[in-house]
Amino acid sequence: MGKKKLICGVGVNDLDSASRIDGDHSSAYHCWHDMITRCYGNQNKTPTYVGCYVCDEWLVFSKFKEWYDLNYVPGFHLDKDILIKNNKIYSPNTCIFVPVYINVLLVDRRNDRGSLPLGISFGNYLNSKGEIVISYKASCNNGNGKRLSKRFCRLEDAMDWYSNTKKRIVAQQVSRALSEEAISQTVADALLRREF
Repeated sequence: MGKKKLICGVGVNDLDSASRIDGDHSSAYHCWHDMITRCYGNQNKTPTYVGCYVCDEWLVFSKFKEWYDLNYVPGFHLDKDILIKNNKIYSPNTCIFVPVYINVLLVDRRNDRGSLPLGISFGNYLNSKGEIVISYKASCNNGNGKRLSKRFCRLEDAMDWYSNTKKRIVAQQVSRALSEEAISQTVADALLRREF
């Protein structure tokens, strides 16, 4: 057997034939490859993944595919930090598949906010006198493809609005996911315990 090309210098595709279906890469391979490149690829493109890594077992495609085949739900996204907030490792014990509308609830958007708290960015606007006013813009994804936002003069007010709005949205989407049997009670509890 010839030498295998490493993905990002660490990932081994030991199942060349199983990684393709009709000449195209399988969904399992795409999921594995994306996970590897997020952690070990160009960190300038994915700064929120700085410090993230994949467990040794999952650096081998066949091992990841075994878990994937048992857990994948078509259309769902792989998530590493719902069960354990701020988790940095992709592994069988930390990852789950969740609906897209659940996964997008926890997008960090660090590039937009810089050093400001989660959900907050600077948002200058023109007042009625035509003057530029520096404000804080609080915004969050509602899980249905829209962003809710509001401007505040004080950072504390923006943070309160974000926290209350995010908790309400998460509760609504968790209720939806439970009614659709798309998540387990364990996942629901982890999301509802989260502080925003």
